[in-house]
Parts: sequence; structure tokens; C-alpha cells
Amino acid sequence: MRYSLALLLLLGLAVAQQVELGAGGYVTRRPTDIIDPPPTISRSGWEGPAPTNRWWSSLLWTAFSETLYAGPLSFQARPDGLAFGYPRLMVDEEGFAMPFIDDITVGLEHFAAEAARVTRFDDWTVTARWEAAEDERFLEATIGQGLPYAYLMLGGERAQLRFREIPEVWLAVPGRLGVTLAGRHYAIFYQGQGQLGGTYLHLSVSPGALLSVAALPEASEALLERFAAYAFHRPTDSRVDWRWLPGEGVVEIAFTLATQTPQGEAGGALMGLYPLHWKHTDMPLTDLRYQTPRGVMKLAETNHFTIRLPYTGVLPVLPLDEEAAPLLRELLAEYLERGSFFPLFFGQIRRPDSYADGKSFGRLAALLPIAEQLGETAAATTLLEAMKERLALWFTPDDGLPLFYYNANWGALIAAPTSHGLDQSLNDHAFHYGYFLQAAASIAERDPAWVADWGPMVELLIRNTAGSRNDPMFPFLRALDPYLGHGWASGSGLFGRGSNLESSSEAINFAAGLIRWAEAVGDAELLELGSYLYATQTAAVWEYWFAAGGNFPPEFPHTAIGILWGDGGAYRTWWTPDPEAIHGINFLPITAASLYLGRDPDFVLSNYRHMTGGRERPHYWPDIALSYLALADPKAALALWSREIRPEFGDTRARTYHWLRSLARYGTPVAITADTPQFAVLGRGDSHTYLAFNPSDTPRTVRFSDGTVLLAAPNTLTIKEIP
Repeated sequence: MRYSLALLLLLGLAVAQQVELGAGGYVTRRPTDIIDPPPTISRSGWEGPAPTNRWWSSLLWTAFSETLYAGPLSFQARPDGLAFGYPRLMVDEEGFAMPFIDDITVGLEHFAAEAARVTRFDDWTVTARWEAAEDERFLEATIGQGLPYAYLMLGGERAQLRFREIPEVWLAVPGRLGVTLAGRHYAIFYQGQGQLGGTYLHLSVSPGALLSVAALPEASEALLERFAAYAFHRPTDSRVDWRWLPGEGVVEIAFTLATQTPQGEAGGALMGLYPLHWKHTDMPLTDLRYQTPRGVMKLAETNHFTIRLPYTGVLPVLPLDEEAAPLLRELLAEYLERGSFFPLFFGQIRRPDSYADGKSFGRLAALLPIAEQLGETAAATTLLEAMKERLALWFTPDDGLPLFYYNANWGALIAAPTSHGLDQSLNDHAFHYGYFLQAAASIAERDPAWVADWGPMVELLIRNTAGSRNDPMFPFLRALDPYLGHGWASGSGLFGRGSNLESSSEAINFAAGLIRWAEAVGDAELLELGSYLYATQTAAVWEYWFAAGGNFPPEFPHTAIGILWGDGGAYRTWWTPDPEAIHGINFLPITAASLYLGRDPDFVLSNYRHMTGGRERPHYWPDIALSYLALADPKAALALWSREIRPEFGDTRARTYHWLRSLARYGTPVAITADTPQFAVLGRGDSHTYLAFNPSDTPRTVRFSDGTVLLAAPNTLTIKEIP
């Protein structure tokens, strides 16, 4: 990604209230209606942007932590040490969870820390250090996603493990202990002398001694010995790398765990692979399994593996059904006559915030290419200029709100005014800013001069939400927890259930906007990043939000969840238990990048029936529900639609009707890939329609995975129908 001189000079300008950037800028002094995140970040030995929206982020927000769900273990930092356990599954009508349980707590004797501060973090591992004033002793722990071990260093001569109940001991030899607590099995490996009594294991060690505790799939001395081989291979780095392979239609993602033995040599590791991993890798797996909130985790004896996920493409718009044009023109004119393109969101009384305006940006960005398809030049110009004017208002802080504010302490770009805790909790950045990005991409595809003026502010939004490594202003990939393959809405994770993500579709909307922007401005690095974010998150939705992934507990009675939690999933939303909202919040916004939702038509039909409860017509967001149904049965969806249906706040009747008629005319999504970023294939019976959008000024040859070749004309959507 390109960094402008103004950005690189940020540190020198941080004392200023306003920083100019392109034709716009941002402020570095907090606006009065913004609440900053906490002034103190619980860290030691490092400075710079703080990682938020991670499974472990609550370590940074408090002196200790809320529950940290790592899989297979879950953890909590407390004053007396690190508490953890291998949770048990609970299922009911409202969801499923593996609630935290403190089977074991590791600490030093007669030691209460003032804080557990983060001393190091990598892509999915973190190290924290417990310290107290006027006490030289310390406890250090390294934990990570997919690691069956907790790795600890004991900075004192007397340490202890406290069990929540008297354990069943099935192996006790010097340096090793095998125990079972309420059906969960653990192996304990330690240096020094140990004495077991009641609910305690007391250790006499040299300061700096190592200790590790592993969850075991079964109580077996042979298995414990197998785990002993990696017991002191402490992680020193965890890293994800990716590359888009256009000719193969996949994104390849590599996960590498670096470890170190007590002798300082590199060592092997045991890595737990979630379903998103083991379904898409050729890595040999052991027969060892764990139960996790995401389904079955399988162990591999390795410190590196790769997965290959399909890249299914995005589009700015679906093709027009010419027979729908007369009514579409009426619906478009009806919308334009409203006059107010940026209305207040429900409950707002003063002015729209970044979410309300964001959804309005999404609405206009979806209508713009429809107006162009209809030949409604004046309408298209009106929509385009409205987006330009509003983005300029946000990107220019001279006249007060709205504007963007940079919090240098946390490394976060905060919209003002805003909502949903985007400021004090750093929540929902991908949700809000994804809509801004869709509007900016729509403008960039049509007006390169606008990019020269306002592109630097757009790239600042991108860097805030999906920053690269070693960015001086922002953390790495705020929008994604790399090992899990999806992001978290919560910036802090300050919940007993860990972090959470409700609207997976709005997170994917950011990735789609990034792909469109990158193509429009010719940024290959951003394009590869957008392809990665899109591929991994769309795959994660099918694994973890939908029952089609096969990872829900069999007792769970629903076809989808509304909120993914660190410890499981909930069949509800933050504001209502209505099933149509529970499902619909993971569909909207419906755009031409939403075709991934139709990968399995049979599931679409069963999921739709479940969400509507057998009713003939949907009632909550009927435009969103019918758009979803159209991915499997567009004729049925079209029959249920009428222009009297009130659209969801971020939608329009014109967009909905255009979508329904397009799918009814050209068919539903077909699993064929292509060697270009913006494409789709629709099928109806034996006929296929191949689509490619080319935002460049030169023709582009597009090759599809079934051998079809299409010459994509410049700056337009090219359509090739094969009966």
C-alpha cells in the first residue's frame, strides 16, 4: 500500500489539532461528543498501535482480562495468575456455548499481581506478564489459537497449580502429571520439584523455570508422552501469509508457528486445525480431536500448514433484465423524488452518524449502476454527486462535524458522530467504513481526478480497518482475526463469552468494497488483501454461521446463528429475538457481492423456511428476505414482492426489484471461478451467463474455470450468455 508523506510525518504533526491529507484531513484532538477508549493500555515493552478486535484484546483493555477463548482451551488472567480449562458444551433453544471453566489456575505462591500486561503479540499468539510493585517475581504466559498447551515461565522459586476440585491422578512421575477433572484430561509438564496435595500442586523451581499444561483428548500415558515432546516448545512467532492465485480461482493462506526449545533451538509443534482449516488443506492430520465452539478441531504435528479457499468474485451490479426497465425507472424516480439521500437512522434526532450515513452510501452506490444501465444519465449524475459531496463533508474537518479523529494512543481512526461503540470500544469499524468504501469505489471507477484529491483519506480508512504489518499508525488487520478466518465486531472483547460478531455480511461488505477500490485505483497489494479478506470470511460464514457447515451441535434446532461468540453461537440479535432479523442481519446489505450466500441452493431454501417459520410472506425486512430467497428460487421471490413493501433502511425498492428480476432472467449463482477479481456466473437450467466487470480503460480477456473465455470491455459489465 502507498503511504503519503503526510502520513509518514504523523508523529511530527501529532501535537496539531488538524492534519491535512489530500484535499481533506482529520483531527487529532477528541471531538466533544466522542468517548475515547481507556487512556491506559495494559502493555509493557512496546509502543505503537494496539491490536483490537482480537480474541485476546481484553488483555489490553483491563489490568487482567475477560475470558479468552482460544480453542481448545479458554483462559482468564487474574491477579493470582492464569486460570484456564477445556470447556464443556451446553446447548439450548437460544444457542450453544462452551462456557469458561477454571479447572486449573497457575500462579506464584503468596503473589498477587497488579496487572497482567501484554509483552508480545503475533498473528494469533500473545504473551502476558504478571508483575507487582516492589516484587521482583513474575509470571509469564504464552497462549494462542489452536494450541493445546498453555506455556508459562515461573519468575519465582515457589509456584503452584490450583485445581478447582481434587483431581483424579492417573500419572505422577517427576516433571509430569496426568490428571482428570470432571471428565477433562490434562497433562502438566514442569521443571523443578513438585508436591501434590489435595487441590494443589506445589512447585519448587529455579526462577525462569518452564511449565506447560496441555488439554488431552483422552487419559493416556502414551498420549502424555507424545505431548511431552513439544511441552517446552514455546511459540516465538505466529504468522499468516496469503496470495491470490487467479488462474486457479483460489486464495492460498499459510499459517506458520515459530517455536523455541529451552536450548534455544527451533522445535516442532502441535497445531489444532479448525474446520475452516482441515476441510481445505492437504496437511496430514493425527487422529487426535477436540471439541470447540467452532466444531471439531483436529491436531497436526507441524508448525506450518496451508489452506486453499475458493475465490468466487464480486461485482458492482447484476445485469439488467430489459423487461423490468419500465418499472425500474418508476422506482428510481420515486426514490430520487424523496430529496433526502442521507436521512436520520431510527432513533436519531439530531444528525446522521457514521452508520446511518454509511448505510446511505451503500444505498446510493447500489443504485448508481442501475441508473446507468437504464440510461438515466441525469439520475446517475445526481447519485454520484451526492456521494461525492457527502464524502467530502466527512473528509474535511474544517467546518466541524462530521469528521474523522485519529486517536494516536490506540492507533484508531474514529468517525464523529458515530454509534455502536465505534469510539470508546473501537467496535464495528469494518461495518461502518465498508459502506464508505463502497461509495468511494463507485466514484473511483468513474472519476480518477476525485481519487487524486480524496484517495488519501479513503486509504486512511482502509489502513485503519485492514492495516498492513508495521504500519506506524494502525494495527495489523483490525478487520480479521487471522487464525479464525473471520473478524470480531467488538474491539475490546470485554464480555464473559469472549468477543462477538453479529453481522458477518457487513464485514464481507468491507472486503468487497476493498476489492472494487483496489481495482479502480490499480493497487495490486490492496487487491490481494481484499481477495484474501473476501475468501476467508465468506468461507467462515458457511462454516460457522450456517448449519450447512456441519459444525453446529446436533441438538441445536436452528439452521443459522445471529451472533457468533468466542464460546459459541446465539440465536438472537442485539436488539430483537425475531428470527427474520436473526437471519437477515447476516445477509444485509444485499449487493452484487452477496452471491456467496447462494452457494448451496437447497440450504438457502431450508434456511429461508426456518427464518419465516412457514409464513407465506416475510415481515421484518421483506426486501432482504426475498433477495435471499431469490438466490435459490427467484421466481418465487418475485411473486412475493410488491412495490408496497417497505425497504430496509439501507435498501431501496429499485435495488430489490432489479435483483429479483436479474436472477429470474439469468439464473442463480454457479460454482465456476475466473482469473479476474470481479466476476460471476449465473445459471438457469442448462444455460449459463458469464459476467465480468472491467474497471480499466483497456479490454481484458477473462478465462473461467470451465474453459469459457470472455473479452471484458473497458469500464463496464460484460455479459456472455451460453444457452
